[in-house]
Formats: sequence, structure tokens, C-alpha cells
Amino acid sequence: MFLLSEDLIQRYRKRKIIQIIDFDEEYLYPTCYYFRLGRVAEVPGHDGMQTVNVEREGYILIPPHSVARVESLEHFTMSDNTLALLGNYTSFLREKQLQLLHGPTIDPGWKQRLGLAIYNMGNSDARVEYGERIGKAMFFDISDSALEEARLTRDAQQRARELGREGR
Repeated sequence: MFLLSEDLIQRYRKRKIIQIIDFDEEYLYPTCYYFRLGRVAEVPGHDGMQTVNVEREGYILIPPHSVARVESLEHFTMSDNTLALLGNYTSFLREKQLQLLHGPTIDPGWKQRLGLAIYNMGNSDARVEYGERIGKAMFFDISDSALEEARLTRDAQQRARELGREGR
């Protein structure tokens, strides 16, 4: 298993090994992609859970000590040889007192948006904007080809040339 760097994520996307609909390069970082709050959510209301068109409304309000069901803005398609580990966005917890609840992975072969939950640990309503970053995905190649992909990066090629000149 091999963690994909930013360059490899882009290469895998170009080859359609990993596809991310509604991808935004602004949210791609050296070892992960930050995914965002999507178009539909269910939030607790006076009469139980209420469906919100987040794209139209622009945000959701999560009452204190409540859980909202949300989806990611991004639609992920994973090949049979890739998976992603999901993680929380640290500032989401620290600044908003919100905890993203999710399964641990995007499995090989996955082809849809992520279904997630957000728990408001605070004592007041928490506002989450449409398209706001809510979590991160760290992509892995789980095939035997991962090492070959790593050897193809510019940095790896340069290090190999330098090592060859130095006789290591």
C-alpha cells in the first residue's frame, strides 16, 4: 500500500484511476484532498429530521449536541486498486466544535458521493456553508504498481540520477 502524493493524485485523476467530480484544485494538498459539504443534508428540526437543499439555502444550521446527515460535494470513483482513508479537518473541530463522523475508508470500486454525519459538540447552533471543507481523504494505491508510480515522479527521478552520479 502506498500513499499518493499531490502529483500522483493528479496523475491518477488524468488516467481516470481515481475520479473526483466537482474536484477543486484549491483543496488538493501534498498528501490529501479536502472534501466539502454537498448539496443535500438532513438536519434536526422541530418536527424531526428536515431535508435541506444546501446548494439553494447556502448553509445548514446544526443545533447544539445534535447530528446532521450530509453528503460530500465531491463524487468519488475509485478503481479496484485504490482506496482512501478519511480524516477530520482539524479547524472544523477547533473553531466550530464540529466532529465529522464517517467510516474509515472510501473503498475500492466506490462510485458516489460520501454519506457522512456532523456532530455539533457545542452549546449553540453551528453554521456550515455549502462547499465548506468538512474532511479530508488520503489516497492509497493498493496494487503492486504503486512503487512503479512513485519511481515516475520528478523528485524520485532526480534523486535516482543524483545517487547514480555519487555511486551510491
